[in-house]
Amino acid sequence: MAPATSLEAQAVWTSPHRPEALLARLRDQVEPLDEGFTLMHRLSGGGIVVRSLRAPPTRRPFFGKVDPAGFRLAVVPELGNISPFQPIVRARIEPAPGGSRVTATLRPHPDVRTHALLFLGLAAVLIISSMVKGLSDPTFALVGYAFAGVAAAFPTVRARWSFARACADTRARLEAALGLQPQAG
Repeated sequence: MAPATSLEAQAVWTSPHRPEALLARLRDQVEPLDEGFTLMHRLSGGGIVVRSLRAPPTRRPFFGKVDPAGFRLAVVPELGNISPFQPIVRARIEPAPGGSRVTATLRPHPDVRTHALLFLGLAAVLIISSMVKGLSDPTFALVGYAFAGVAAAFPTVRARWSFARACADTRARLEAALGLQPQAG
């Protein structure tokens, strides 16, 4: 299984609040996490067992760690919106004219896997069987090759789509909770 290491997003925000005030505001929104981020198995809203970040019991919207230079946090997942590709936000907060500048990198947990090798194996079996059967039935071969292409591309496309959707949700929640403005350019 291939790690999802290529999944990464960047974000830069500005805030009218000074770094100390922004950090204080952030501490009120983040459930402290003493140990690092860990994964657990959970039943999704669709009835499928998936791996997701283990969040502590809390009513706060985020969990993680806030320190004087910035933060590492994730959104507390809702039961109907569980994804193994939920980003962990690592950010620096720096003074800027008129307030603060927040520079962040969003990545999924390093142990998240896309299962790409499993699907590539399925694609190889489909290609081989399509080649054998294709000698007597060319239509079967074309359909088999099409399914092989879908099987080969599916894990990567799904991972990128799920990660992009989770990043958009995380950005929106941080912007709403902290009054952050996305920096243009």
